[in-house]
Formats: sequence, C-alpha cells, structure tokens
Amino acid sequence: MKKSDPIVIFANPVYQGEGLASTVELAKEMARHQDVLFINFPMTYTQLIKGQERGRLKRALGFAKRLYRPNKDLDKLWVLEMPLMLPSNKIRSKKVYNQVLSRNNRTYKQHLLGAMQRLNWSSTIAVNAFNPLYKEAFLSFSALKHVYYCYDNIEAAYWLAEHGVPLEQELVKHSDEIYVSSQGLFAKFSGSHKPLTWIPNGMNPKDFTRNQAFPEHQLHAAYIGALDDRLDYPLLHTLLEANPALKMTLIGPVKCAAAQELTAMERVTYLGVKRPDEVGEHLQDCTIGLVPFVKNDFTSFIYPLKINEYLSLGMAVLTTDFADLSVFKDWVRPVSSAQEAVMELARIEAEELHETAAAARITFAQSQSWEARADKMRMQLNG
Repeated sequence: MKKSDPIVIFANPVYQGEGLASTVELAKEMARHQDVLFINFPMTYTQLIKGQERGRLKRALGFAKRLYRPNKDLDKLWVLEMPLMLPSNKIRSKKVYNQVLSRNNRTYKQHLLGAMQRLNWSSTIAVNAFNPLYKEAFLSFSALKHVYYCYDNIEAAYWLAEHGVPLEQELVKHSDEIYVSSQGLFAKFSGSHKPLTWIPNGMNPKDFTRNQAFPEHQLHAAYIGALDDRLDYPLLHTLLEANPALKMTLIGPVKCAAAQELTAMERVTYLGVKRPDEVGEHLQDCTIGLVPFVKNDFTSFIYPLKINEYLSLGMAVLTTDFADLSVFKDWVRPVSSAQEAVMELARIEAEELHETAAAARITFAQSQSWEARADKMRMQLNG
C-alpha cells in the first residue's frame, strides 16, 4: 500500500455544517499530505420540503457541481454532495426500512463510482465515519482497506436508536480496522477481535490562543458547546448560588428549557452561537472552563475536546466524572456531585488561577492539535 493512496470518507457530518466536527478537521489535515474525498451525509426529501440546509440544495438537486473543492488552499481535498435520498429514520417496518436503505445505498454508490471516474482514482482507502446508514455502499466499495471510525455511542444516538445498532454491528464485523475517539468506545469495541486504534479529538491551537495576560484570581467560568440535556443544570445553579463572585459565560445553541432558564440568571452572560474560530476571542477574560455533563450511557463515551480548548487558553477546568478522563489526570479533578463541584471551585480559586499554572496548561494543549491527530490517523491508514 502506497502512502499516496487516496482516502474516501463516508461521512456522517457535512463538510460545511454548523459547529466543529472531528471528521471534517481530520479530513482537512490529512488532505495537506494526500488526496481525500469527503462524502457529505446526504440530504433527504424531508429536508427539501422543510426548507432545511438550503446552502447544499443546488448541488443535491444537480444544479451545481456535486463534486467540488471546498478550500482553495487544499488542492488535495474534494467534497461530494449526493442527490436527495428517501427519508428512513421514522420507518417502523423493518422490511420497508431495509428496502429504502438499499435503494439509498444503490444511489449513493452509483454517484460515488462516478466521482471516482472523474477523479481518475482506482486504488483507495475507505473510512466510514459513524455512518451506518450507508454501510452497504461502504462495504461493497472496492478499497485496499475498510476502516470504521466511531466517535459516538450509537445506542444513545436518538436518530439511529431503532435501527442503528445492528447496522453498526455489521460495519464492525466486516471492517478491517476500527478507530475510536474515546476510551469508553475503545472498551466497547475491545471484544471485536479487530485492530483497534484510539484517536482522540484534537483542537486548533490558533483558534484558542491567549492574546492578553491571564486574568489571575478572577472567578470567571465559561462553557462552550450545545446547551442541551447533557448538562447538569442543578450543579451550575449551585455553583452560582454558592459563590456570589462567580461569573459565567455561555457560548453555543440553546437546546432545552433548562438552558434557557440558565441564560437568564444573574451573573450569566449568553453570547449565542459563534464560529469555532471566533470562540477563543470571547474567552480572554475567563479563567475556568466548565464540562458539567451528567453521567449516562451517552456521555460516558464522549471525548471532551473542549478540555483541550480551555487548556489552550490557560484556563483551569472544572468537570464532572461523566467519562474516563484519565488522559487529563494532571489537569482535572472530576467531581461527582454539586457539593464536590463547590469544593473543587474553591480549590481551583486558591491554587490554579495564576500565570504559572496557566502557562503549563497552554504548553500541554499545544500537543493536542488536529494536525497531530490526523498524522496518527494517516500513519495508521497507510499501514
């Protein structure tokens, strides 16, 4: 296998979607060294009817080129937009569901093979990035190697809960290797008898750079990410109530009523949704990063890339014990209750909110870049 073999990614996210996606970041970094085709997760007719994702619609309908280069500075990176597919998530009948899935997979593979001809690629490496719906096209696609890259617990993915588990089992059974983003997922697949590689999420250091002195001894916490039902809102309320000096900044989409209530509290500043490359500049006055996830079957498989982002800004981190965080053992002391969180906040205030500690956190975070993660993936893929 040559290092120059192109990589074809059967992606779950879309290349130019909202927020940061590990598959997109890895694809961009790998494309600095070898050819990469990133296949957007297809739109469905339901999205057309609802008027969703209008930016992709022209390509999905064939009114613009489906195969295109998204970045002028990455001439080895291509994106393929598939035509509209039949919706399948809400189909209850297993027979009908399988028929729809087979039809969609045939369409998917047909357009993929057409793209391969236009690119003049024959020998490739195939990566399925948490995309079990198109496992039929993936597994039947001729490639030097088939790799399943898993970054979420499929049992907890609401949009895949009914049909996704057996599809993933087939993916695992017939893939050559498995890559995972968290230690929880590593444990989950340890009995698969397939070569298993841990590739944790990274971050973009240039987007999380401190451009002013660390604000020593200031109690200013921040949370970045979706404000959804993964968060322990009573814990956050307790932190605010227990320490009148604490300020809190929130960045991300509001996804539930509890989040809406939190944004309206005194000493809480809600900044809405920001582009990944904008977030760091809004956290310059913050000293503590929050990872207040509840502990359940979904969060236990998460690798919290936001810890790396907080550390890159020199911030101390207050996190719950929602997952195995041993990789951060020198930088966090996970808590299991609101009362422990109050005590941990007091310890952080007394011991960690100074320039020397901030500099050490920044140094560690620089080694956790997407570039480093992509280099590891490329080395493994190229075998």
